[in-house]
Amino acid sequence: MLAGLFAFLAALFVIVLVHELGHLVAAKCTGMRASVFSVGFGRKLWGFRWRGTEYRLSMIPLGGYVRIDSMEETVTGRHGITTLFDTYPWRHRVLVISAGVAMNLLLALAIYLAIPTLWGVTPRGEARVSHVSAEELPASLAPWTELPADARILSFDGRQVEEMQQLLLAVVGAAPGDRVAVLEDGRRVVLPIPADDEGKLALVKALRPSHAPVVGTVVPGTPAEQAGFRPRDLIVAAAGIPVPSWEAWQRRVTASPGATVPVTVRRDGQELALTLVPRPATNRNGATVGVAGLGRGVVRQRVGAGDALRHGVGTFGRTVEIIKESWAIVFKGRISVRQVSGPITVVETTVRVFRNGWEPFLAFVAFLSVNIAVVNFLPIPALDGGYFALLGIEAVRRRPLTARVQGYLGRVGIIWLCLIMAGTVVNDLLRMAGQ
Repeated sequence: MLAGLFAFLAALFVIVLVHELGHLVAAKCTGMRASVFSVGFGRKLWGFRWRGTEYRLSMIPLGGYVRIDSMEETVTGRHGITTLFDTYPWRHRVLVISAGVAMNLLLALAIYLAIPTLWGVTPRGEARVSHVSAEELPASLAPWTELPADARILSFDGRQVEEMQQLLLAVVGAAPGDRVAVLEDGRRVVLPIPADDEGKLALVKALRPSHAPVVGTVVPGTPAEQAGFRPRDLIVAAAGIPVPSWEAWQRRVTASPGATVPVTVRRDGQELALTLVPRPATNRNGATVGVAGLGRGVVRQRVGAGDALRHGVGTFGRTVEIIKESWAIVFKGRISVRQVSGPITVVETTVRVFRNGWEPFLAFVAFLSVNIAVVNFLPIPALDGGYFALLGIEAVRRRPLTARVQGYLGRVGIIWLCLIMAGTVVNDLLRMAGQ
């Protein structure tokens, strides 16, 4: 737990540092003075001064800021009383305001490029549902349980879906009522979408994704070892029937206690024939099932610099689209703001992901960095997007808003941010309390 919490603080430190460093460098490059660069808010814990800027580490590690002096100084000009910041060229101000968001996006892109370089590439999974857990669904959603096992869904509610995450977003973002899913074999299945958050979340939880039938571990002394299975084998067929997923393989093994099952695997580009005899065992319900002694693995392929670049850029683009669509679902009212997570959930998730290794942790840090960039660019006063909106208004009006109006909007924005933060914390607390 302590290591995970430290990992969260380290991730937050890097994300904030990169964001505020973007503002600082852009300000200095355009000739603006920046008196303070702080990671965190509140009382200063430690700091030093270098080249006219005081660099601080502050008590509350939930963000950071750069104090660009021209934003807080006012001057009287031909447009009345404005901030000194408004006297700088418009393009310079756009650069300073957008630099933080740009740096967060570049950080995420760098991580997404590093992951395939260090660990290789995992092929994108299909939008394939291994099964639907009936016990987790309300009665009104029973038609979902009629989906065939390992059903690959090509489109849902008129939207093409290529991977499981896109399918789940399509389900959450769909309007209540009957919706059409098109399966790989051309069948069109009518499926209900609930109107309430609880129903949608239960449905998303009940949709169990399929995984590639790749061997991860072979337990010594088991039928799988005796049959000649090795880690990284791809299971192609069992008893002459194609195996589309790991879940389909498990069902085949479970249903074959003591039976001889011819298995075809792909190893190092070649197909091999193995013979498996699952060991009979008794499950928790007292039924006799087959056991092989295999653990699921992940397809991993080493790639060159060009493929790593394409994979990293593709992952980055999909992440941006997923985050944008997630926020669009909230703004459209397809799911309530009650489901928006706050800092407590982010900490819990970071700790949980960190336990799974460096690769998923770094991917989550990249996801957080993109999310922070998107949120920061919302047109809310006191956020980067709010300042950018003011620059847009100035471009239309041909003159900046007065310092008094900008100050008023800034105070309103801070109040809004405090209310939003408080609301997300309440969401987290209610979720922890099971409500």
